[in-house]
Amino acid sequence: MNHLDHLLRDWGYWNRLRSQLAIRARGYRLTTMPEVLPAVSRVEELTQPDNGALLWLEPRKSLHNLNPPRVALGPDADYAVAYYQKEFAPREDRPFLAYFKNPLLFGRHFSILDSQKHVFKECIRLDRRWKAGVPKRGKGIVENARHVPGVYLQACSEFHAHYAHHFCDIVPKLMLFEQQGLLHQIPALLHEASKPLSDASFQRLGLDTPESKRWDDTCWRLDGLYFASDFKKFCSWTPESARWVREKFSPGLDRKPRGQKLFYISRRHAARPALNEDEILAALKPWNITVVEPDLLPLQAQIELFSEAGLIIGPQGAGIQNSLWAPPGCLVLEFISPRYFSGVYWTLAESVGHRYGFVTGETSPTEDPIFTGSRWDPRLIVRALEVLEKSR
Repeated sequence: MNHLDHLLRDWGYWNRLRSQLAIRARGYRLTTMPEVLPAVSRVEELTQPDNGALLWLEPRKSLHNLNPPRVALGPDADYAVAYYQKEFAPREDRPFLAYFKNPLLFGRHFSILDSQKHVFKECIRLDRRWKAGVPKRGKGIVENARHVPGVYLQACSEFHAHYAHHFCDIVPKLMLFEQQGLLHQIPALLHEASKPLSDASFQRLGLDTPESKRWDDTCWRLDGLYFASDFKKFCSWTPESARWVREKFSPGLDRKPRGQKLFYISRRHAARPALNEDEILAALKPWNITVVEPDLLPLQAQIELFSEAGLIIGPQGAGIQNSLWAPPGCLVLEFISPRYFSGVYWTLAESVGHRYGFVTGETSPTEDPIFTGSRWDPRLIVRALEVLEKSR
């Protein structure tokens, strides 16, 4: 398939193009916050400019000594390793805090429309869902917006209800607010239609207070809004972010001895399951592994369960994120499809001090790898587990 064929079949590209044209046709300007907002040197100065301002924070380094997986087996394993190393090459991100006066908040992306009719790319995931971040035509979005008095921290984003993205991409943003003395000084703006897990995390952080507001997905006009950029590259971990989250939710984890319990994360009732799970579990029987479905447990129960983990194994998915709660030295063996993988749990393992490996499987070429299951060779899984155990 040549470049033109790829382009014609890239619906995400066409949706982005259509959305950008729609934004301009409706009288709005698509831009980024650093291009529009004046920069200030102190957090106290953010509220002084008429439309808002931006405060650059200290640069954050990625995992600049990222080790390759301890073991990588299966079809296309070399391709996956090469992709990981390219995707997570050493880099330096420069996060920032922004403040807006009288902004409008709308859409599933928590999109911000400022008083100058700017639509900001930082609020919108640049994929096929761009259309959800496009302001509607006509007067409704501005004139009919509900006025909610007060100044708030934007503590949620599109993925607030997704367990893995919540802890990987949203909670680390709150660290930026805390470091600037804003986290508990300004009430938080949370989402009304959340999930028990994300609600429990906000309560644990002390953000779900009588002064906070629950946004209901309609259009709100606020007196002021603080926004935190991504702390680091989307869908990745750094030692700094992992250490902050672990200390907030399970103090003392880094001082615990290596866990002894062995867990298999089942996705039997979720997207991307192991289609031959019974065969895999039969091969793993000598290890006396406990099968768990973490999404059936409340947040505190997951933290307590995996704080005893010495091995976490299973198909790619939010359940592997629970290696966040394991003591350093845990073995993490992830089953991935070469048609859909991210590397997020590899960066997490490296950030915390775990030993990570993966096995690639086979996914039907006629089905969407985001939702369909895959098959993994039990013999490769056993071999990978043996290699990981020897690397202790």
